[in-house]
Amino acid sequence: MMFVYSILLLIMNRRSLPEPIRVRGYRIGVLVFSAAFFGVLSIITLIDEGGQLFE
Repeated sequence: MMFVYSILLLIMNRRSLPEPIRVRGYRIGVLVFSAAFFGVLSIITLIDEGGQLFE
């Protein structure tokens, strides 16, 4: 869920917020890193749990 949330947070902050309060600089990098981090954890979980389904 955090994977989806991180991506949505990044998209909404870049598109919907007014220019003066948009996320800029290193904070964008942190949001991208968190989306990638949670994405990797989601993939690892899916592989691990998916393997148990087909035993």
